[in-house]
Amino acid sequence: MPAPGEGPSEEQIENGYFKLLAIAKDETDKTVSLKMSYPGDPGNKATVFFLCESALCLFESLDTIKLAGFKTPATAFGTQLADRLTSRGLNIKVLE
Repeated sequence: MPAPGEGPSEEQIENGYFKLLAIAKDETDKTVSLKMSYPGDPGNKATVFFLCESALCLFESLDTIKLAGFKTPATAFGTQLADRLTSRGLNIKVLE
C-alpha cells in the first residue's frame, strides 16, 4: 500500500476516468445493458463524488427516509441519488 502522500498526482486525479459496462439477464433471458462513465480518477475523485452526493441525499431525506436496517445508497435513495449524480457529471446510458 502507498504511504500517505504517495497517491496519484493532481493531474492523474483530474485526468483519470472510469467506464463501466454492466450486463444483466432476467429469468426470461431478456438482456439489458448499462454503460456508465465519470471523469476523474475512480479511486479518488469518483469515490469522493459518490460519497458526498450520497451524504447530501441522506441529509435531504432525514425527515422521510426509513433508517432501519442496512441499505445500499441506491436502495435508500432510489432515483433521487441517480438524478443528483447524473446532473453533476455521471454519464449513465441504458442499452436494451
